[in-house]
Amino acid sequence: YAEAFKWFEKSAAGGNAYAQLSLANLYYYGNGVEQSYENAFEWYLKAAEQGNAKAQNNIGAMYFDGTGVDKDYNKAFEWYLKAANTGNSLGQLNVGSMYFFGYIKQNYDEALKWFQKAAAQNDEYALLYIGQMYWEGKGVTKNISKAEHYLKQSSLLGLPLAQYYLGQLYETEFGTFKDLEEAAKWYRKSAESGDKNAQYSIGAMYYTGNGLKRDYNEAITWLKKSSDQNNPKALNLLGYMYQNGHGVSKNYSKALTLYRKAAEQGYANAQYNLGIMYH
Repeated sequence: YAEAFKWFEKSAAGGNAYAQLSLANLYYYGNGVEQSYENAFEWYLKAAEQGNAKAQNNIGAMYFDGTGVDKDYNKAFEWYLKAANTGNSLGQLNVGSMYFFGYIKQNYDEALKWFQKAAAQNDEYALLYIGQMYWEGKGVTKNISKAEHYLKQSSLLGLPLAQYYLGQLYETEFGTFKDLEEAAKWYRKSAESGDKNAQYSIGAMYYTGNGLKRDYNEAITWLKKSSDQNNPKALNLLGYMYQNGHGVSKNYSKALTLYRKAAEQGYANAQYNLGIMYH
């Protein structure tokens, strides 16, 4: 990295935008040089002002997070928009997200417009958000068929969060969309990538025998993975299994510990279970 730094620095000083971007990255991550967000910002800015979309996005992200500069959502939006207008899909996603989540004035129509631009370039998060908009009827007429389409596109690109939501759609929607086998399939893909909510969902399916053949050992395996990530629902169900000796030896002390961890996160079911145990 030190040798790379030397040559990038020379090229960046000569005005090469790609070198400026690369030099900024070295400063940002502390590779081959002492980490400095301020220096990273300075060189990203030089590249961004020359129209480099990656640098424009990075400047936007630094303003958004308040890294090396004061947090400023309006300035973040301004730089994301510059990147988006070059056709950069991450910039388009970021602009859509700012409108969608209300970091600037919330506007679902604008959010959808920018998400669609990014989705046309196969951005998996944009596809996920469009799916959510159709599922929840945010800024569009609720349309489960379209929600399924977009969530599946994102899931097939390998996004664990989309796979989890697709599983949810198949588990919770009624009529033609309800398909517990498909739900389990997508939960499993997401869970195997480490999504704690999907790990809980597949664990719960094994516990109840709803959608999968009841198997307490499998339930415990997945609920433990989810609990290790502090998921209150998983902690609560695992606590219930220890309290009642489902697939494990009864262990009130373990049940209490698990319930308490879930209850301290404000999870009402665990708070109730904890109350019952002390009652």
